[in-house]
Amino acid sequence: MGKKKADLIAQMKPQFLSQGAERGHDTTKLEKIWKDWEAFASYAFNKSHSTCYAWVAYQTAYLKANYPAEYMAAVLSNNMSDIKQVTLFMEEARHRGIPVLGPDVNESLFKFRVNPAGAIRFGLGAMRGVGEGAVAAVVEGRGDGDGTYKSLFDFARRVSPKDINKRVFEALALGGAFDGFDGLHRAQFFAEDEKGRTLIELAARYGAGHQESESSAQASLFGGMEEMEMPEPAIPVCDPWDQMDLLARERDVIGVYISGHPLDKFRFEMKHLCSPAEGLEVLNEPLAWRGKELRFAGRVVEAQHRISKAGKPFGSVTLEDYRGSERFMLFGEDYLKFKDYLVEGWFVFVRGSVEQKRFRDDPNDVEFKVRQIELLADVREKWVSRLFLQLDLSALDEGRLESIGQMIESHPGPVGLTVEVHDNGMALEMPSRTRKVTLDDGFVEELDALIAGGGIQYRLETAR
Repeated sequence: MGKKKADLIAQMKPQFLSQGAERGHDTTKLEKIWKDWEAFASYAFNKSHSTCYAWVAYQTAYLKANYPAEYMAAVLSNNMSDIKQVTLFMEEARHRGIPVLGPDVNESLFKFRVNPAGAIRFGLGAMRGVGEGAVAAVVEGRGDGDGTYKSLFDFARRVSPKDINKRVFEALALGGAFDGFDGLHRAQFFAEDEKGRTLIELAARYGAGHQESESSAQASLFGGMEEMEMPEPAIPVCDPWDQMDLLARERDVIGVYISGHPLDKFRFEMKHLCSPAEGLEVLNEPLAWRGKELRFAGRVVEAQHRISKAGKPFGSVTLEDYRGSERFMLFGEDYLKFKDYLVEGWFVFVRGSVEQKRFRDDPNDVEFKVRQIELLADVREKWVSRLFLQLDLSALDEGRLESIGQMIESHPGPVGLTVEVHDNGMALEMPSRTRKVTLDDGFVEELDALIAGGGIQYRLETAR
């Protein structure tokens, strides 16, 4: 029986029941048997098919367990055309402790690969504006006997100008594929000289000119003539792009953030004040979170302010975090209350809950209802009321205690402090009456450094 021939199966049922009854079988039991067969047919495999699936599943599990970097590189390569899947699997790789590095002209291939250090290197073929021919030219140039590319101009001399044109140069620069060259930052590639020419243009012309000069020298009838050496263009001096500008340009070419993420400076808030930890992606299945308060942090990537046909203002905001993005609609009083936060590029903290949609009868037709929007930069100060410093007595020594004391003394502030000393399953809680701290980035960095040494943890108490 097979689900692909449901019509044929339906035609055979009367014959099965009648012939079964003729042979003295109970009709009720025959009906039960037929229903069981139909259920089986809805997802049935023959033995050979099941065996093949089991064998592939075993091989996949073995590779993932024993060659995790190679496995994840293959998965990323298989999903290169789907940027959402690439983002998901990059996050999965990092969660498993496998670094995912940006593209590099000295290491990358067309697809994702594992470098000698065990990290996954981004595939050049996944970059916008870099075609398969260009990637082949980059890889072929590395194999010309001179080893890796030593500089931007060495790269320009050794790759084919037919395949690596100005557009490809720009994509490689924006995506960070030239970051391995010492003394260069990405803004310099696009800085103009006194004649309005960028370093990218000069490098492309230099490479084409050098190869043309080589070809002319080889074709000359005067074998004794020396090849004329072309001087390398001067590298312009300019300020680096700020991190947000760099990441935005990088994402335009690669499709994802590689060098960092705009939310990296808010990792503390993301970890301790957002719930659930999976972030916005939980709203893909909102019913599971019905009735629960949810807290998200993200960057506004799109905001719209509109007027309805009835003349009432409303708007929408699309929020993006590490794992996904979500669009929220705001109407009536909610829009008037939160419209000032609907600014592209702003980082906001959103609270709300999953509720039944307005004007819908189906109780399972739900949406996330925004209850509060705040600036993400303000929530740490507003929300955190007390820090609980948890110390394992067996892991403490005089030096570590002195470091803890200096850290507390050097960061006075409004957040209450409680020290918890743990020993053999028992805990002594000691709220401080005289010491309070400020949870600024400097304090958090020092605290994380102490935690890395073991024996120290912390938790937070929120005022809301």
